[in-house]
Amino acid sequence: MRVMPDVIHDQNLLIANPGDNARQVAKAMVERQISSILVLDDMGKLTGIITERDFTRCFAVQGVDPDRTTAGDIMTTEVETLAPDDSAFAALELMELRNFRHLPVVDDAGKPLGIVSIRDLYAVVTRESRDVLVKTQTYLFDDRYNPDM
Repeated sequence: MRVMPDVIHDQNLLIANPGDNARQVAKAMVERQISSILVLDDMGKLTGIITERDFTRCFAVQGVDPDRTTAGDIMTTEVETLAPDDSAFAALELMELRNFRHLPVVDDAGKPLGIVSIRDLYAVVTRESRDVLVKTQTYLFDDRYNPDM
């Protein structure tokens, strides 16, 4: 299983610029019901990511004023990324190791192609595991196996 197209495909990414107002970025995320947004520079390259955790840290814990704050002020700049042909299992391992819930997928030029969430990966790995189990049981029990029972 590869990150693309097995996990993500045809995403309509919500992006921000470093100078965008933080409150407006948060509002856009709420409207789209997403929990992370990619921040791109003027050339369209990934420069950061903002997650719900970043907003919580800045606004709730540190007391930063969202109306006087930009996306660039709160974004995580040391962004781990995936390549489109990385495996879903490698993505899960990285997420577990680094305690991430979202990983951007970028091309060789650093331009974003999509974003993978732990929920996306869980669904794909669960589906793949079930398929392997059914194939194994069918092989072992031949026509006596009925996965719907």
